[in-house]
Amino acid sequence: LPLGTRLSKEQVKLVGWPAATPVEGSFASIDEVIDRGVIQPIHTNELLTDTKLAPKEAGAGLSPSIPPGMRALSVKVNDVIGVAGFTVPGARVDVVVVVKDQDNSMARVVVSNLQVLTAGTRYDIEQAKDGKPMPSNVVTLLVTPDQAERISLAQINGSITLVLRNPLDVMPTETNGIRMAGLMGSSSTAPMR
Repeated sequence: LPLGTRLSKEQVKLVGWPAATPVEGSFASIDEVIDRGVIQPIHTNELLTDTKLAPKEAGAGLSPSIPPGMRALSVKVNDVIGVAGFTVPGARVDVVVVVKDQDNSMARVVVSNLQVLTAGTRYDIEQAKDGKPMPSNVVTLLVTPDQAERISLAQINGSITLVLRNPLDVMPTETNGIRMAGLMGSSSTAPMR
């Protein structure tokens, strides 16, 4: 079940569990999970716990999965910007902006290590196979309000590219960026910090 699904009676089943080894946050009846939103993808026959479901009053959709203080920001992408379809939910990305200014164009990482919440439409997600590229034209990222402002400004004043990163690499990406003159071999016009 993908993120945002509202659970129905047909999607869950009650199974016995040893009383001697209770699972923290588990449920004793199907009625306790009906109409709750999924906030983490759930696989077939996976145990449901409180950590995978939104509170009953929160509803379904993406909103209940956003932690306090964070926001969900959608950016328009194409196959290249979306790392050729490998920008899938759970992936981590950096956002690079390219600002064109005649001979003084510049590229720079503006936000790093963002979690991808969703990619593509619900149909795209349902058709995707594990590890296979998934075509999408919108990617939704989990961001702070400050990061949302940076990316929004970058989208309006330049073009953005998502750079896929290893999820174990959590260090912030810190670069000076590069200007066109520097790309072409001149070091006299390095970007300012």
